[in-house]
Amino acid sequence: MRIIRSINNHAVSPVLGLVLAFAIIVGGIGVVQQFFVPVWLKNEESMHYFEVKKEFEKLDEKIIEAANYGSSVLNVYLDTNYPKYPFLITPSKASSSIKIERIGEMESSLLSRKINITAFVLEPRYHYMNVPPETMILGEYFSGGSDIGGMDLYQNGKMTLLIFESDEKTISGNAKLVLDGFGEYRVKSDAWFNISVKEGYEWYIEHLASVLSEKGLSPTVGDKWINFTVSPDTEILMYFAGSELNNSNEPAPVKYTLGSFNLTDSDGSSTTLSDGSAVTVDLTSTGDLKSSPSFYITGTTVPNAAIKVNITYDTGEGTISQSFTWYSDSNGVFQLPIVPPTAHEANSNTIANIRLTFPDGSTTDYTINFVFKNKGHERDD
Repeated sequence: MRIIRSINNHAVSPVLGLVLAFAIIVGGIGVVQQFFVPVWLKNEESMHYFEVKKEFEKLDEKIIEAANYGSSVLNVYLDTNYPKYPFLITPSKASSSIKIERIGEMESSLLSRKINITAFVLEPRYHYMNVPPETMILGEYFSGGSDIGGMDLYQNGKMTLLIFESDEKTISGNAKLVLDGFGEYRVKSDAWFNISVKEGYEWYIEHLASVLSEKGLSPTVGDKWINFTVSPDTEILMYFAGSELNNSNEPAPVKYTLGSFNLTDSDGSSTTLSDGSAVTVDLTSTGDLKSSPSFYITGTTVPNAAIKVNITYDTGEGTISQSFTWYSDSNGVFQLPIVPPTAHEANSNTIANIRLTFPDGSTTDYTINFVFKNKGHERDD
């Protein structure tokens, strides 16, 4: 007997329909994954980058703010968190970073020691975008060695330098960079400057040579160094700031032996400071009150020491307090700028009580009595 079976076309059609529909859906997801997801995520990265760039380029303002007011804070959100899409594969996040790096040194006839030159380097890292690093040095911003804006180093007879001293570190994640600073150094004087950089930053010397040559300063240039002199009518303005150490692996305790500390003014005269004793400084110039007196406390200690500084000014009408961290250099030379508040009344005093606290807990205390004998062109006869 022969059995004849027939295929039920009504049962096969729904199965084929489901397979075809599933294939279309999978194919559609693949197309979206390959062509649309990179575009969407690249857009997210672009928005994140321009936000980070905007905050990073506030560094020069923040250093000036720290120098003028004692401290400032820069908040930078360096992590990029990617959105999630149903049925699609996306990375969870990308982490950019800011590297603080010592790239060279600066000497000047205005300074009693070498000053570290620090570079802030924004290193963007993304999955879909390739963005070059951006660097801030002494207040100017660079990308690929080209100046992209920021503060003018030398403009209209004024040279401005932002001096930032810190241990080297790399910051990532949602970063809060606390800047500690104190004062500004302002003078009109002829002065020489020597700047040297380490390997990899020769382009910065080329930049300085180009800028200074355009201003008629005729610098002397080497492969990794530049020397130049500014004229007596040039206003020189330097802002000083630093950053707290942030190292969980604390070094072994060190005894912070000290050499003599002195108070030195911009004219080069020096007064020895003694722990617990007071010195008096007459700020009266011939018939005029010095408009912006500037001094340094200089001394020797352990190299690369992070020294906490607390200064309380007593003006007779109230007190002004500042707390920050300052650093000795690689030779142990410590130089702290002191800028007393300008007197507002004739025959008045400002007393500065200064405490230096070293990492081993030892302290030194200095008292400086700044005397203002006159105001403006009034004589104190």
